[in-house]
Amino acid sequence: MTPERNASRRWPLVLAGGALLGAAAMFFAREVLDGRGHEVVARETGAAPREAGEVRGSDVLAEPGPARTHLDVASERVAVLDGGDPARAAADASDLLLAWVARGRAEGWLHDQQLAEIIFWQLVGQGRYEDAWELALRHAPEQQHLYLNLASHAHRSGAFALRDRALEHALALGWVDPSFLAEIDANLALARYDQMIAGAEPTDRLALQVGYAQLLIELGRTDEALAIACSRLANHPNDEAAIDVLCRLDLTAGEAHLRRLIAARDPQNDWTRKLIGLLGENGRPAEAAQWLETLQSSGQPVHASDWGELGDAFIASGDTAGAVDAWLVALGSESGDPDEWTNPLSQYAPDKLLAALEARVSTGEHDEFWGALADARWKSGKTSAAIDAWKQAAALDPSDNEWLTKLALAEAGKDPFGD
Repeated sequence: MTPERNASRRWPLVLAGGALLGAAAMFFAREVLDGRGHEVVARETGAAPREAGEVRGSDVLAEPGPARTHLDVASERVAVLDGGDPARAAADASDLLLAWVARGRAEGWLHDQQLAEIIFWQLVGQGRYEDAWELALRHAPEQQHLYLNLASHAHRSGAFALRDRALEHALALGWVDPSFLAEIDANLALARYDQMIAGAEPTDRLALQVGYAQLLIELGRTDEALAIACSRLANHPNDEAAIDVLCRLDLTAGEAHLRRLIAARDPQNDWTRKLIGLLGENGRPAEAAQWLETLQSSGQPVHASDWGELGDAFIASGDTAGAVDAWLVALGSESGDPDEWTNPLSQYAPDKLLAALEARVSTGEHDEFWGALADARWKSGKTSAAIDAWKQAAALDPSDNEWLTKLALAEAGKDPFGD
């Protein structure tokens, strides 16, 4: 199982435990953070006290390790239970989450700030923004992302006084992406930038003004924004933020500027990739593909995602054949989970997908590709061959419940992809 798949399976546990954490959030904030989580859980739920890290019945967790944490194990159990009994899965997730918190505190790898963040998101999810604000100030005063997200939620809900408090706290902690500020309140962000520019050294002012220009775009003041970007690029042609503004407001000028930088062979920056992205985003994926091939032939690293994004650009321009070719290259370059490329290929070119996967596993591929091959075989009506491929995937990674679940359903005569 890939690290990305492990990471993606941790969050369902935290989210599924939300019902219990929501009800328990305030006494957790008061007492778990004081180090008495086990006693509090027992008192509030009526359960007998637990030892640190204890999980009852069948909910025994493996010891945490570099590649397999308590959250991984718990998430896998919850994923299986959720298929047959969502209520039990939610209860199981809550129980396992509490055990994980208790054990983490006992063993010293889950700290107050981490636990506070878990509770913070539960409070935000319930719309209890003032409680989230107080908790963050008390236990995570320097975590800027918490205050930015709180400001965003408060703004959308009309809690403008709290929004301003959270935003000012976040800005006091350091630089904030202007585009994020613009989503909350562009005029407030402009006022803040005016203060920063006024107090900056002369050499720093123009760089700050590029951020100001990005905000001006959000307010429709594009002529002012373009003038700032051009002024910056006159003396700092490699300023990426200014180039972004130029490309956004004047595509022709932006493309010409990037081509000049590429011709100058700047060793510090990869302007070719930026040009590829610009061409793809503006309906010229065939030209982007030529540049990507040039990049690859020069020995520069080209990733599966580069070709995958190009496939998306081809589809957006109406070129299905070009998209299929790009996704097939992405599939051939992929070393991890191929689902991102197999999904569109199964829709637009299932026969080509099946042939590509058959060729890939013939070299002894890992479980993700065997699983993808099994999926493709099943969808093409080759059910017996699909079962064989799921068996191979399960043998390569017995801990991946996806293969075991699909295999069990297929062998029972059921559709693994049915409702």
